[in-house]
Amino acid sequence: MDIYQLHSSLIEARGLISSTWEFFVSVHLALFGLLFILSGQKTPIVARLYLLAAYLGFMGMNYLAQVDNYAHAERLVALARALPSDRPENEAVFAVIDRANWVTRWLVHVYAGAATLGGLIILTAGLYGRREPD
Repeated sequence: MDIYQLHSSLIEARGLISSTWEFFVSVHLALFGLLFILSGQKTPIVARLYLLAAYLGFMGMNYLAQVDNYAHAERLVALARALPSDRPENEAVFAVIDRANWVTRWLVHVYAGAATLGGLIILTAGLYGRREPD
C-alpha cells in the first residue's frame, strides 16, 4: 500500500468518524425535541425507563463504533509512519490524525457526560407536567 492509498483510506476513515458524530448529535437533538414536545404532559415513569434504556443502548453502540473508527484511523497512521520518511507528503498524512489524538483520550468522558446529562433530562424533564393557572 502506498502513501496515496493510505491517504485515501484516511479520508474515508475521517468521513466515517464524522458521520458517527453527526448521528450522535442528531439523536440528541431528536431526543431533546421529543422531550420538549412532551413537556406539557406528565409522562409515565415506565415510558421514561424504556426511553432511558433505548438511549443508553444507543450511547453504548455509538461509543463502541466511535472507538473502532478512531482505532482504525490510528492503524492507518501507523502504516503510513512505516513508509519511508523522506517523502514530504507523509507529513501531511500524519497531520490529519495527530491533531485529533486528544479525542481518543477524552472520548469516554464525552460519552459519560452526555449519557449522564441525557439520562437526567429523560428522567426529570416534564416529570410534574405544567401547572394550570388558578
